[in-house]
Amino acid sequence: MLASRAATFSRNTSVPVNHPCLAGHFPGDPVVPGVLLLDMVGALLQQWKPGSRIAGIVQAKFHQLLRPEQLITVTLWEPKPGNVAFECLRGPEKIASGVISIEMPA
Repeated sequence: MLASRAATFSRNTSVPVNHPCLAGHFPGDPVVPGVLLLDMVGALLQQWKPGSRIAGIVQAKFHQLLRPEQLITVTLWEPKPGNVAFECLRGPEKIASGVISIEMPA
């Protein structure tokens, strides 16, 4: 689905059990919301390409539920200028994937 990964940027991360968004998503059975995964992608993008920002979501798919404290690897790569593909893996399991469009500072 997603193009070559010649230059990638990856980090391992997890969502702490006390993250504020988990209280309402869902009480007694917390699930990490997809928007928080996208926020993690944006934070990683800032580390990889400082000053850049997400301009739009070209494609996003959430394949599996993610629970608090579960370790995932978020990987970014640039299949073409202005687009960054991402993949979030929990071990071999794909949690989320997609492509974002980015803007770089002038």
